[in-house]
Amino acid sequence: MWRTISFQLAYTIFSISNHLELIKPNPRDDPEKQVKDAKFAAAVYGPDIDLVGGSMQNESFLSLSDTKHCGKMRALEKLLLSWFSNGDKVLLFSYSVRMLNILEKFIIRKGYCFSRLDGSTPTNLRQSLVDDFNSSPSKQ
Repeated sequence: MWRTISFQLAYTIFSISNHLELIKPNPRDDPEKQVKDAKFAAAVYGPDIDLVGGSMQNESFLSLSDTKHCGKMRALEKLLLSWFSNGDKVLLFSYSVRMLNILEKFIIRKGYCFSRLDGSTPTNLRQSLVDDFNSSPSKQ
C-alpha cells in the first residue's frame, strides 16, 4: 500500500509543474517565443526574478541539479532515497527533452547509476539498454 501511495504522490507532484528554469525563455527558441516566454516569466517571478537567477535559463549543472531551485526536485530526492533503500528500480518519464536533461543532471549529481533512453536513442540500441537496466544490480 505504501508504494501505491508513494507512486500516486510522485505522479501528482510531477503532473503539477516542471522545473523552475523551464518557465524562463529558452535561448534556442525563435525570438518571438523568447519574448513571449520572457513576459510570462516576468509575470510569474515579478520583482523576485533576480532571486531565481535572472530572466534567462541557466544551463549550469550545479544550478539545474540543486534541489533549492525546485520543490519537485526535493520531493524526487526523498522519493528516490526511499525507493532505492528498498532496492527498487525507478523509471523517470517526461514529455520534455529539456526536463529529461534536468533530471539527468540531478541523477548524476546524486551519484546514481542510470541509463537514459529517449527519442535520440538509436532503435537498435534500445533493447540492450533495457536489458542492461533490468539485469544490472547497480543500475537504479
